[in-house]
Amino acid sequence: MPAHESNKVVTLQHPSGASAQIHLFGATVTSWVVKDTERLFVSKQAILDGSKAIRGGIPLVFPIFGTKPQIALPQHGFARNSYWDYLGILTDNDEVAVRFALKDNQLTKEQRQAWPHSFRLVYTVTLTANNLKTYLNVKNEDSDTMEFNTLLHTYFRVKVNTSWAA
Repeated sequence: MPAHESNKVVTLQHPSGASAQIHLFGATVTSWVVKDTERLFVSKQAILDGSKAIRGGIPLVFPIFGTKPQIALPQHGFARNSYWDYLGILTDNDEVAVRFALKDNQLTKEQRQAWPHSFRLVYTVTLTANNLKTYLNVKNEDSDTMEFNTLLHTYFRVKVNTSWAA
């Protein structure tokens, strides 16, 4: 099976052996393996129980980057601290993709008071034999404009050459 959900984690499997894992909490990609090599970094101190944002992988930042004194939201907004809906799998030729959604009605009362805009986020994660592609679509469902920041804050795992150390 190219994708399955278990314990609030969606696992993608490509016929080549590549794989990826996405937690429904924050829709955070926490693993991307190609040719038996993990490509993403997740801190050993990362908490994966949904009690706080996951440290590492590919967290989603929305609707603010950092903090804004005039907006009472957690650092980097609420997208990385919310459970997303798993919308299902898409397959096309040599790609396996899954989609996730977050809407304003999924927010807590406090989050809605701090961010009173109607929106819909759709996040697509696509796995191929050698690539991982991510795409975030932001839809304003209000009649008023809304200002926001968004980014995919990727933590890549890299080899460290110890001979370079001082």
